[in-house]
Amino acid sequence: MTSTPLAEQSGRADRALRRALGTPLLVLALLSCGESSRPAPRTPLLLIGIDGLDPRLVMRFACEGHLPNLADLMRRGTYGQLDTIHPNTWSPVIWTTIATGKLPQKHGIDNFAYKDVDGVQRLYTSGHRRSKALWNIASEQGMTVHAIGWWITYPVEDIRGVMVSQTSTRRQIDLKDPRNIWKGSLLKGVEGQIHPPERIAEIESVADQARAGLPDFLERRFKNPGHALTPFLRKIRENSEWSFRADRIYAAVAGHLLEKGPPPDVLMVYLGSVDVVCHRYFRWLYPDLYKPPPPREEVEDFGETILRTYTWVDEEVGRLREQCPSANVIVVSDHGFHPVNVDQSFGLEEGQVLNSGDHQDGPPAMLVAAGPDLRDSREGRDRLKKWQGEPLPTLGKVADVLATVLVLKGLPIGRDMDGAPLESMVREEFLKRFPPRFIDSYEDGSWRTGRNTTLARTARMEEKLDQEEQERLQALGYLSQPIADPPSKGK
Repeated sequence: MTSTPLAEQSGRADRALRRALGTPLLVLALLSCGESSRPAPRTPLLLIGIDGLDPRLVMRFACEGHLPNLADLMRRGTYGQLDTIHPNTWSPVIWTTIATGKLPQKHGIDNFAYKDVDGVQRLYTSGHRRSKALWNIASEQGMTVHAIGWWITYPVEDIRGVMVSQTSTRRQIDLKDPRNIWKGSLLKGVEGQIHPPERIAEIESVADQARAGLPDFLERRFKNPGHALTPFLRKIRENSEWSFRADRIYAAVAGHLLEKGPPPDVLMVYLGSVDVVCHRYFRWLYPDLYKPPPPREEVEDFGETILRTYTWVDEEVGRLREQCPSANVIVVSDHGFHPVNVDQSFGLEEGQVLNSGDHQDGPPAMLVAAGPDLRDSREGRDRLKKWQGEPLPTLGKVADVLATVLVLKGLPIGRDMDGAPLESMVREEFLKRFPPRFIDSYEDGSWRTGRNTTLARTARMEEKLDQEEQERLQALGYLSQPIADPPSKGK
């Protein structure tokens, strides 16, 4: 029998091992057994996603003393800009990139909605996501992870922790303008929103309390207008209030889970009200930029709406941090904001516009990170004392967030991910103990097969929602008016 070179034998053995195991993680476990004795980092991680948090507004409000909790994180850690995805800076696209470390070409979510084979507009769901997210990866590694309110999580997935989905229905799509989609919330009594099933009653009770407290919250946080509201002003006020309902539920659930403890390995929570309010109220924050400017009495009533929203999310950051004081904290946004329609007529009539703030050309996102395993920055502390409006340094891109989180949790990074760890944020001694590791991919054939099962399940749920839930959603305030049925087949 002819002899086989040792390198060829080794290559054959490695290929056979991969075929037998079928999953990159198991290959990693066997091929890296020399690292198995290395303890994993156990510091909890809080990943707080704040939609539309703008670097310049954060700096302005922090330097004015309005954001004490974010400012404290900035003094203790690292902060700066992240390049975002553009030109289509849609929330579901970017937040899925943050959760998966992959661009939309790979993770499969390229907008809010898509057209099915019959030409019907449908919202993307968790079954459409082609890549594993942080909650999947951490769970498979035996870690506890809570994911609250994140985009494209309906229906919920079987994770090692609690998941509360951001739930939407097809009737939330304005069929005349698909961009006009309301962010989701926890819809009372709808299946597939909470995991695990045995905690549904507990989580819904927390959500009920948050809903019940909304009128008092709005009265305390946002002063009632001193002048009569026009139909246009009433419309944008109503369009903003629903986002606070959703955010109060997500924040309350996150706080409840930390209170009940023990702290999870990862808690990720999404808050969307900053984005909604910035779309609506930029004109009153910077009235002189708009021609003509809004009336003086409107500026008196609404000039602080964006600031008050920022101060509320700042308080929520502080509360979560206080409940988990030993955690590494990462606060991240998907994009910034800037004025738009500065020379347009605002109103509800044809030809008039609603929004005075936008982000479609990709203004940079914000990242703030501090904790036991994260570096502090003297330069950052000095910048807070003497900031004059200059752009913040760019730390990386939104696709880098997951790779950084994986390093902090001692997990390998997929080579098929589009991001890289932001090592400049991490303490050198931590990186020496836990240097970045890599595997080819976290996805395999069984994962993709499971996606098809989830899609079929979601389709059944969506039909039930469309047929049975419209009147109840309207009564609860999730829909202000009925939306026309989708076009008939073939039209």
